[in-house]
Amino acid sequence: MIIISGTYRTGTSLMMQIMEEAGFDVLGEKFPKAWKGANNHLNKEGFYESRWIDKGVNKENCKLDPKATQLKACKVFTHGLATTDIEYMHKCILMTRDWREQHNSATILDETNRKSHGKKLVGYYPPGQVFLINYAKFLADFSKRKYPSIVVDFNDLVSQPVKTCQRIRNFLGAGRFDLAAQRIKPKLKTVSETGPEWKEPFHLFMDRFYKKLKTGHLEATFLKEAQAWINKVSPEIQKFNELRKAEDGDDAKPQAEAEGAQVA
Repeated sequence: MIIISGTYRTGTSLMMQIMEEAGFDVLGEKFPKAWKGANNHLNKEGFYESRWIDKGVNKENCKLDPKATQLKACKVFTHGLATTDIEYMHKCILMTRDWREQHNSATILDETNRKSHGKKLVGYYPPGQVFLINYAKFLADFSKRKYPSIVVDFNDLVSQPVKTCQRIRNFLGAGRFDLAAQRIKPKLKTVSETGPEWKEPFHLFMDRFYKKLKTGHLEATFLKEAQAWINKVSPEIQKFNELRKAEDGDDAKPQAEAEGAQVA
């Protein structure tokens, strides 16, 4: 499979749309029934979700012959990569986005989703924590298995569609990305403001983390620094997840869990 990965609100759904436009088979529902249509305005072209999005693709939950899936695209969030069998990991497109935009967009989506399901608003994770933990899971998995991967930034895709799509075409070696590039709509970007000027040491580190993730230049010394921050924010994430579980019970779905986020 061509695994489309990333964390929430980083362009994974847009990439699935592009893959479909480029002629690939895509796996997943555009508008899952669970959304009840409340969030459709945040992604008018669809979400492309499947049972594999969180749990990964493996022989336990997928009956497709791995050899027959090389040109099929499937959306799997970073926390589902470790449980995706390498036989299905033909190539991986990792979507990124400015972490401040990602936080704002994910907050809006979370609030809208909770309101549509009649759930109490309990706030969202502190800025940057979901981004750090979930991309650390990609880094941890990739360091062990080294599958063919490319990093694609959401803003590059929207602002430079032709150039970015050509880069994706070169990576995959297949697909009509010239046609797909023509269909990319800047208006799909529903959040353009980067939000408050968060300037705490963690936020400044996250600016560097995003830039290095985007370029792929993550040196060993930097990864040690990242691990120190992961260790520091992990208790806060666990505390927030417990708050959600107390409110939502068995319906609670953590958007970040520190387990498995070991980069150094």
